Amino acid sequence: MKMRKLLTVAISAVMAFSLFALIGCGSSNPEQVIRQGLSEEFDSVKNLNEDTLEELVGNSLNQFQQYGIDMKEFLRSYFDGFDYSIGDITVDGDTAEAEVTMKIKSYSQFMEDYEADVNQYVLDLQSNPSALSSMTQEDLLAQLGPIMMETLKDVPVVETAPVIIECTKKGNTWEVADSAEQAIQSAMLES
Repeated sequence: MKMRKLLTVAISAVMAFSLFALIGCGSSNPEQVIRQGLSEEFDSVKNLNEDTLEELVGNSLNQFQQYGIDMKEFLRSYFDGFDYSIGDITVDGDTAEAEVTMKIKSYSQFMEDYEADVNQYVLDLQSNPSALSSMTQEDLLAQLGPIMMETLKDVPVVETAPVIIECTKKGNTWEVADSAEQAIQSAMLES
């Protein structure tokens, strides 16, 4: 389903855009630097601001317009209730691992409910042949957005499995490993 792939890209884009900057600089307490840096990055997702949304939507997420979806509203709604907790941080020389748990709307529940709502919409259309015959493909696609937004309102926030975020010290700066993006996306999309 093309829509499922587009949604995965949109949700992942927020996390990738916000989470993988460099973390902190020279401090004698690496655990504190990593915790503070991760907190700042996760807070940017928790508190999605208009500038971040504008940049995301302007860059790559405008393909949702054909579905009648305001991508900013979708992202605001999907990340409504987002929270996180940073657990243990283990530092071993120039490497570290931080355990992070997120609370986010259940992606699997969302997709299941959305599919059921779209199927019901199609059944309703089939029971009214005159309305169906007057609709264009663009009309049909434009109805998917409102259905999606209505479905998304009722999706529960769930806690993800803990994610291990690997960090490496480069000079005086701690950097999140590339593998963290995939681990976070997997945890979110498996929720």
